[in-house]
Amino acid sequence: QTDGLHHNVVLELTQDTKGNIWFTSLTRGGVSRYDGTSMKHFTVEDGLSDYTTRSIHADRSGNVWIGSNGNQKGSLDRFDGTTFTNFHSTGGTSSKSISAIFEDSTGKLWVGIVNGDLCTFDGKRFAPIIDQDGTTFQAIDFIIEDHDSNIWFGGNHGQLYRYDGKDITDFSQMG
Repeated sequence: QTDGLHHNVVLELTQDTKGNIWFTSLTRGGVSRYDGTSMKHFTVEDGLSDYTTRSIHADRSGNVWIGSNGNQKGSLDRFDGTTFTNFHSTGGTSSKSISAIFEDSTGKLWVGIVNGDLCTFDGKRFAPIIDQDGTTFQAIDFIIEDHDSNIWFGGNHGQLYRYDGKDITDFSQMG
């Protein structure tokens, strides 16, 4: 596009360890990387698993994790600076549409799934987050860690939870 962006619906952005800014595109634009001078676009032709992307996170090892909208083979992709690797075939997700990605202070990758359970991903398997009573957490749109290493997560249906490393506290109904 003449404005430097590949398409017009950007849901998330992140900054990688080299200072590049990455943009998602929900309108079939893949992902874009701005290096301070020029914009580079990555699509299925470059190895990305889906044209529509909704979530993105740059980890501290220099990888960029991209969550697709799940329209093609999609799901979760990792870009290591050279190659895209798709992790949908590892199983454990009930949906290919990834809504949130976050790396906590221990290096654990947390993944929110649009029509599926919040899980962690160790590079091989997805493991659902399960509460003390067996509850799983669906439609999670954000994940963040506070200064006390609590993981906060929730979504646009009014959900808000805090995980302290042992127990999950539900703040969804608290006023």
